[in-house]
Amino acid sequence: MQSSAATPADFLARLEPDWRRDTLEQLGAIIRREAIELDESMHDKMLGYSVDGDFIFHLNEGTSGVRSRVARQHPVDSPRSDTYPAR
Repeated sequence: MQSSAATPADFLARLEPDWRRDTLEQLGAIIRREAIELDESMHDKMLGYSVDGDFIFHLNEGTSGVRSRVARQHPVDSPRSDTYPAR
């Protein structure tokens, strides 16, 4: 579901207190701990994670569960490929 929330905290507070909110809170905590270079903000009415304004992925919830959308826009050989090298 797309949200009109202005901040990630507001987004989470508006969710029903069920397993979807718990899952998004747990994923957010892991991301903030393990990928400290990512900025968390609202983007396209979803939780967005970016580096220098370039969004890498989004998290959202819907009636059937928690969803992610990968938004990598830079080809592997771009100048930014050193940030997320191919494995």
